[in-house]
Amino acid sequence: KTKEGRDMRMYTITDPSVPADKKRAMMFTTLQHDLETTGAMAIEGICRFLLSNDKRARDLVERFIVYVVPMMNPDGIAQGNMYCPVGNLNRQWGLGTAPETTCVENFVKRLATEGKKIDLFMDFHGWCTPERTTMFMTFGKEIADDSSETDALRLVESIRPKLSGKLHTTVWRKRETTVTGITGDLNRLSCGWVKFEAGGRLAYSIEIFGEGTCDQQGYLDWGRAFAEGIADFYGAPDSP
Repeated sequence: KTKEGRDMRMYTITDPSVPADKKRAMMFTTLQHDLETTGAMAIEGICRFLLSNDKRARDLVERFIVYVVPMMNPDGIAQGNMYCPVGNLNRQWGLGTAPETTCVENFVKRLATEGKKIDLFMDFHGWCTPERTTMFMTFGKEIADDSSETDALRLVESIRPKLSGKLHTTVWRKRETTVTGITGDLNRLSCGWVKFEAGGRLAYSIEIFGEGTCDQQGYLDWGRAFAEGIADFYGAPDSP
């Protein structure tokens, strides 16, 4: 439950015919900041792809359990205020100060005790801007390790050809750094907490900056581009 008693919802997408112990885990979250609906629509595009009959999607859900939290901040959305009533959720992970983040943290910790740490985590944000831009933010070898930086950048390159507009990649190389104007410990961001405190392998903060003319279908297609790139990264078979 949220601070005001609203339900926290999570959806699971997978092929139930394949035993769970043979699968890895992915997680996508969005709407920590309730006005950032562009990221939420992109996640809907990812989900629509995963639920489709595309061969690449079927391969992914046979090999992964995908967890989706489509609304991290139900109270803020109900009140129409970005950080109400618990403040900026994406600076409170691991602190025990927000029941919304604690709810997801407890679930991820339980997965880890079952031997299923998060292989891929993406937290989606975004605004409307004059020019279409996708921003990937992830962790460098100085604070993570060589292999995770290499794979994190390789996944970006798998997604890049499927996107239109500008693409920027930020690799954080110090634990204390400035993100969207706020300087602090990266562990207090969702992606930092998943990476460093929950043992996740690849973790990103994603910004979806859509131009003013981008409509709902455009954002759904944006999310599908992410899903197709993820499928390519994990070696799913080509779509017919």
